[in-house]
Amino acid sequence: MTLVVLFNGQGELRRQHVDRLLGEATAAIAGLLASVLESKGLSLRDAGDDDLQSNRVAQPAICLYQLAMWRTLAPLLPRPALFAGYSLGELTAFAVAADVEVGDAIALAEQRATLMDEAVLQPAGLLAIAGLPEARVEALCRTHVCEISIRNGPASFVVGGLADALERLSQDACAIGAIRTARLRVTTPSHTSRLAGAAVKFGQLLRRGGYEGLRIPVVASAEGKIVFSAEALASALEKQLCTRFDWDTCMDAILSYRPQAVLEMGPGTALSRLLLDVDPRVEVRAVDDFRHASSIAQWVASRIQ
Repeated sequence: MTLVVLFNGQGELRRQHVDRLLGEATAAIAGLLASVLESKGLSLRDAGDDDLQSNRVAQPAICLYQLAMWRTLAPLLPRPALFAGYSLGELTAFAVAADVEVGDAIALAEQRATLMDEAVLQPAGLLAIAGLPEARVEALCRTHVCEISIRNGPASFVVGGLADALERLSQDACAIGAIRTARLRVTTPSHTSRLAGAAVKFGQLLRRGGYEGLRIPVVASAEGKIVFSAEALASALEKQLCTRFDWDTCMDAILSYRPQAVLEMGPGTALSRLLLDVDPRVEVRAVDDFRHASSIAQWVASRIQ
């Protein structure tokens, strides 16, 4: 029985996910979400899609959403063979695999967001580019003082940098044949050297926690390798904050397990689509594809014999 569970990064959180969490989570989890939002000056009742996009809101809210969904689903599913997380999602994978208390995990997500915000005070963010080879994207980055932050495939990249530079880079990318460029709904040049100071401080926080082991191995995106210790994963979480990671290498590691089912925790379905691009035969679905936890459990059971 081989189940792999994926945890998404930032950018696809919507009000519908808040409503789903409130509908399926315990009162304690719902109260924690209300506390997270209220500490940022937002009302649980009135927070809309745009309110949920800043680092200081999105990162703890997504982490809580993923932890709550996993706690709801875990008793209904077979034990996963592997976890993997994309950007922020790797922190949730760490929290689940290392059995970190929910409150402690949310605090880590909040501290991660704060450190990232403090590292870059100018308008900045991430730009997705599809349809150009890596050498051309690297050349554009050198011209506009940006960096490749994520490699999703041989012609699919995310670039980080200052906002004005990303705008110029986008125009140049389209001029030389990019199929698509799109600004992501984030305001930090994640996974670039601009966050080196934040990474060091976040690593110190992780090591201070004294986490001892992983119940389930995790794909460490910084290396694209499967790790079995909390210490190794904490080091990877520090490294990925300020260096590019290759998600296509991570997908190779996931597929090496020959999973019978892959479940994407969300929010969103981006990781399912990326995995299907690599191997259309893989049995992958996202929590967002289903209305009820029981339906998710039935789908997993139908794939894992």
